[in-house]
Amino acid sequence: LKATRTQNQIQKKKQKVRRSSDMSSVVVDEDSRNKFNELKLAQAYRYLLFTLAPLPQQEQVSLSLLKSVEAAASTSWKAFEQELVEDQCMYAIFTFEAKSEDEEKKYFTVLIVWVPEGANDELLYVTHAGSLREVLVGIDVDIQAKEARAVLPSIRKAITVAAADPQEKAESMLLAWMKSS
Repeated sequence: LKATRTQNQIQKKKQKVRRSSDMSSVVVDEDSRNKFNELKLAQAYRYLLFTLAPLPQQEQVSLSLLKSVEAAASTSWKAFEQELVEDQCMYAIFTFEAKSEDEEKKYFTVLIVWVPEGANDELLYVTHAGSLREVLVGIDVDIQAKEARAVLPSIRKAITVAAADPQEKAESMLLAWMKSS
């Protein structure tokens, strides 16, 4: 009897965990997943912008591709910053190539959780960022930002940690990239 009661308790806990994970899950459509893979594997895009939309009758949200910008030498950081709208939350996935002092190329894929001050869906985007990172495999670093001017310093710090290089080397790679874009 005691073993049966314990089994029932375990089953109830599993169901509860399953329900809570469903509430924070993100459904990614095929187009969004394909664009991300092209960005990550083929460096076909400089950045992608995504929004979330609640799915009717479900406790999940759907990730929708808002915009994809092809990887071109002319795509600058300033152009990307202008995409960060002051009153709309979004996810941005940005990729760039950096060269170290010894000319080694490295590609970094950064998830930016854009949650400007006063935006309506701030909690929704922050809550689902972890689920998104699990679904879109290959994101090197992620940051959360409320102001456009805070994005680049946050990326610099995150990449320094992700690169497992001394601070100066990672910063010089990032600065070299900024000069080239």
